[in-house]
Amino acid sequence: MVDDTRAVLPDGTLHDILGVKQTGIGRKGLMELIDKYGIGK
Repeated sequence: MVDDTRAVLPDGTLHDILGVKQTGIGRKGLMELIDKYGIGK
């Protein structure tokens, strides 16, 4: 189980999580998905 916290991520952590190495899509791919599907729909 993952704790529900509002902790702040260290600088660069989100960038690393969403980066090409982890997701295979990188920033451009992420932005394309956001444009296509939006956030919170």
